[in-house]
Amino acid sequence: MQAIKNHKRELVDSIIELLPAMSPSLINAKTFWMSEGELQELIGMIHDGDRNEFYEMINS
Repeated sequence: MQAIKNHKRELVDSIIELLPAMSPSLINAKTFWMSEGELQELIGMIHDGDRNEFYEMINS
């Protein structure tokens, strides 16, 4: 179970690193794995520097 959580954390870190390189149109697009509202919430959390809250959301 801990290995899965660690893998998710690594995935989140990778997403966080890639987000600044994404175009605004891509960030605003709906994805197959989260709604536009959830994506905007994620971006807000990242901009606020609150990775732990995002990790908790992913693991719930």
